[in-house]
Amino acid sequence: MNKHFKSTVLFFSRIGFRMLIVLFFTAAASTIFSCARNKTEFPEPDLLLSEEQMIDVIQDVHLAEATLNFKRNIGQVFDRNKTIYFDRIFVEHGLTPEIFEKNLLYYNQKPEVMEKIYEEVIARLLVQQGEITVEN
Repeated sequence: MNKHFKSTVLFFSRIGFRMLIVLFFTAAASTIFSCARNKTEFPEPDLLLSEEQMIDVIQDVHLAEATLNFKRNIGQVFDRNKTIYFDRIFVEHGLTPEIFEKNLLYYNQKPEVMEKIYEEVIARLLVQQGEITVEN
């Protein structure tokens, strides 16, 4: 497990991982409801990611965002790292930002599916947090 991930999880352990869950559900709900009001329909992307792939990518995106927020909170410069983190995620998953965005827009039209995806992301993050806590 990499050092940045450990420090991020430890940071959230201190402030309360439950708060992170609340933030995830808030973000998911706002995305779902904002899309519900938006009548624009997004077609199925040429490269449609499976739900499992979306879970993997979203999990990595949230870990990267949490790491960047942690770095910002302790006074480290993170603007340069943001591009590096997200480029690494997209390369690791064989995606481009555009492919991910099109899939996110497509899946956001399906609130039940997005809810299921986010529930799994949160479950996996909780397992990872438990593994970090046990190691310490």
